[in-house]
Amino acid sequence: MPAGSEAELVALLRPVRDRKRALAARLHLVEPVTGIVAAAGFLALLATEILTVVVPRLLPADAAAPGSAPADGVTAPPGLLAWLDVSMAGWAGVAVIVLAGLVLRPTPGRATRPLAIVWDLACFLPRAGHPLGAPCYTERAVPEVCRRVLWWLDGRAEGTPPRRREVVLAAHSMGTVVAIAALFSLAAHPDWSARRDRVTLLSFGVQVRPYFGRFFPEILGPEVLGTQPCLRPRLWSADPWLADAGATPLPPEPASPAAALPVGRWISLWRATDPLGFPAWSNRAPGNPIDRFADEIDTSGYTGAVGTHGEYYRTRQYHDALADLAGTALPG
Repeated sequence: MPAGSEAELVALLRPVRDRKRALAARLHLVEPVTGIVAAAGFLALLATEILTVVVPRLLPADAAAPGSAPADGVTAPPGLLAWLDVSMAGWAGVAVIVLAGLVLRPTPGRATRPLAIVWDLACFLPRAGHPLGAPCYTERAVPEVCRRVLWWLDGRAEGTPPRRREVVLAAHSMGTVVAIAALFSLAAHPDWSARRDRVTLLSFGVQVRPYFGRFFPEILGPEVLGTQPCLRPRLWSADPWLADAGATPLPPEPASPAAALPVGRWISLWRATDPLGFPAWSNRAPGNPIDRFADEIDTSGYTGAVGTHGEYYRTRQYHDALADLAGTALPG
């Protein structure tokens, strides 16, 4: 290949891409690992309670071993006290790690705190669901997006005839959830049926289907958005979503994109190196009317890089999808 060509750059960055793919696949296992840790913590707490109550009562009063100490007036064996010390130290360590992830400043090169995604998820639903939580940004963002969309669709300069205006909502990550909420809010407008075909959605790096669709099915589930149901990730698989891709039933003739959403069209971008980005309609590529795979190796800048969760706007697929939705794509 010619020196300095795009093909040479892609070949040099391919090992980096493979490592980031593997890292993203491991990060997709946070959900099952969290379940295992939570179950192990529950069992440890249950065992601690049982040992604390049962073991001292089974020992005779005169069976105090050297180094034992009384607990509530009952002699406790040293092993139980050591278990309690380790258990309490472990729970204290977990609490410190969680608080540090929410409070500590981001490291150089990162724009968010380590557990900022947890904060985003907690602040999406209204405070009526968790009144002691942080203020809900959706209550402010959704009305602002709705007013902006209606202003653009219906606005015109004074003294000029009306012209057909269109809107492309471009949403990244959690912004897609806000955009979808705004679209459903706009659907309550009395004349939205006449405006629906003039609004399209371009999403990239989203978590709508595997996380929100499974955790909040009544709000963003497959029956609400018209997407395919999603299976949970498998812990002991090289590809955590392989079972979902093989078991997802696809209709013989897929419905039109965004058939259930109050929007004209919907295109969603994702890539395997994105630890927080997933397909929005299905993990299967054949017959998928919404999802498009974005370039993982970015050759548009001064130096090449492997993209992860950000900068989808630098890929060719982003510009193609935007031109497609905006109706500015060149013939052929």
